[in-house]
Amino acid sequence: MDKYKIAVVTNNKINLSKHFGKSKYFAVYEINGNEISEPYYIDFPDNEAHNPKKQRLSIGIIDGGSGNRDYHDVLLSLIKDCKVVLSGGMGEGMKEKLLKYDFTAILTAELDIKNAVQSYVNGTLINQDDLIH
Repeated sequence: MDKYKIAVVTNNKINLSKHFGKSKYFAVYEINGNEISEPYYIDFPDNEAHNPKKQRLSIGIIDGGSGNRDYHDVLLSLIKDCKVVLSGGMGEGMKEKLLKYDFTAILTAELDIKNAVQSYVNGTLINQDDLIH
């Protein structure tokens, strides 16, 4: 994997989010060998399943379900050109969805985005599945 992209979930563009589905942005880094680009950001769409007070039509709620599965598909479509996803935590459903679509999903307690990306590129970032909630 010499040239690829990493998507990192974040709420403040500095730290990894501890909950994938409740994040606000993807920080996307392009990796070429050991070179890491400056990130560009992709805003998460509104998720009515996580914020029922909003008045707009929900993206995900259908058939009386929670809507998370459909919202997951929307989120993953935004980063379909990425191979790796870094997060400080996520639900089991999101982890399953990432694996289904052949993303490498890494959960880490390293919350500083730049440190996490650099550690991944260096091969030293440890996946911590105990951060699944």
